[in-house]
Order: sequence, then structure tokens, then C-alpha cells
Amino acid sequence: MIWRDVRKASAIMILMSDQDATIANLKQKLDDHYRWPASYPFKFIVRREQVPDVLGLFPGENFSEKPSANGKYTGLTLEKVMQSSDDVLAVYEKVKVVPGLMAL
Repeated sequence: MIWRDVRKASAIMILMSDQDATIANLKQKLDDHYRWPASYPFKFIVRREQVPDVLGLFPGENFSEKPSANGKYTGLTLEKVMQSSDDVLAVYEKVKVVPGLMAL
């Protein structure tokens, strides 16, 4: 599915050191596959004790939470209407302050 390609690019954006090219690539993919405004699913995986750190970045937002089988990690999903690809990128930039966060 197309949005899976976009999601993979999102994860790469967080991990790669050559962020300028990666960000431009992700922005282009987002603009190619979404009509703005659009609902966008953000998915993050963090250690259980870091959940409050992520939730604190988005006061008033409703996240769904799913613990891992061993309870060590928690998957967080936020479905949010975004106005543009720049808004999506801003969310990924915002969560970079949480060490070890994985964006899917």
C-alpha cells in the first residue's frame, strides 16, 4: 500500500543523518499521496516509562496505547487531521526530543 511506503520513509527520516535529502523526499511522497487537509496516522514505539514524555508533547490529543507482549514497550497511535506535509514533518521534528523513540 502507498501509505506504508510513506510510513517507511518517515522512520528513515528519523534515523538517517542526511536529513535534508530525506526530509525533502518524505515531503514529496506525502504531497504525492495525500490531499491536504488529510487524516494522518502517527505511530510511535517507546519504552513504557517514556509514554508520559510523548503524551506531554501533545496535550489534549487522544492516543491509543498498546503494550508490547513483554510490557517493556508501548505502541502509541495518534490519528490527526493535518493541513499540509509541513505539519506532518513538524510533528516528527517535535518527537525527536524523546530518546529512543521509533516512528513507524
